[in-house]
Amino acid sequence: MAARDLPPARSLIAFDAFVRCGTVRAAARELGVLPSTVSRQLAELEQAAGTKLLFTDGRTLKLTAEGRLFAERLARSMQLAEGAFRNLKQAAASPGAAWRAVRVLAPAPLCAYWFAGRIAEWRSLNPETEIRLHAFKEAPGWENLEFDIAIRTAPSGRSDFVNEFAAADAPTLTAPRSALAAGGKPARIWELFETLPLAVCRENLGCTEQWLADNGLRPLAQQKSTPCATLLEAAGAAAEGSASLVCPRLFVQSLLEQELLAEPWPHRKTRPLSWWISMREDSARRVAVRDFASYLSSEIIRSLPS
Repeated sequence: MAARDLPPARSLIAFDAFVRCGTVRAAARELGVLPSTVSRQLAELEQAAGTKLLFTDGRTLKLTAEGRLFAERLARSMQLAEGAFRNLKQAAASPGAAWRAVRVLAPAPLCAYWFAGRIAEWRSLNPETEIRLHAFKEAPGWENLEFDIAIRTAPSGRSDFVNEFAAADAPTLTAPRSALAAGGKPARIWELFETLPLAVCRENLGCTEQWLADNGLRPLAQQKSTPCATLLEAAGAAAEGSASLVCPRLFVQSLLEQELLAEPWPHRKTRPLSWWISMREDSARRVAVRDFASYLSSEIIRSLPS
């Protein structure tokens, strides 16, 4: 087996500490070493990478563009490694406790398009934690289902739930990239709906009507649309090239990244909504649940444009 292509671990730890603490001196205090040691380790990392990660602005050390990108990616890896180590310690203290599955409830489009790579990444560093993903539709009584973590656009109103705000999102209009590449972007939005009707279901009915109203367009009843049974079916119709779609951006972010969908008018927005992570109080006390909820929150933030 080939050795991993990694710089010395101490240089990664020093870089992570510098990014979080803001200065070499503060990073040195956190790590319990001299500032000169941190500076040497940062230089060691740059030498190993073959590129500049930092530059001096007056008397301040700042990140280059490459440094900022690397810092973001390293932070995610460090967070996962920290969670893996925390789970390892809990497993040693309470044998068997950390091996329990974490049951996650999420809207079907997130399960189909957004979760796959993220669960694989999490499991690669936390093999002792099983993630069981369950798709659901927004419906009354979801709190009575069996789960540890739920991702929704509204918090639970029950006192036995812990609700944590993850990120702000906004519905956006998307259309098949293949169709736009063939015919170009129409001059007017309603002309798009003539060739690519709006895919609408109960789950995205409200945000579609709101998006049309906020952008000064005719109501949905006067637009060309095609009914769908579920939002997952609607997203599939858009990805396959037969419809346009208005829904929260997080639902279609993976399809946008894969260039199956495009935003013909990305500057047009509607009022924002919020993504919430809800946990049962007893589940929230479990280390594996808290760690995975924290990871999901950071991934939602990273997925949505700032």
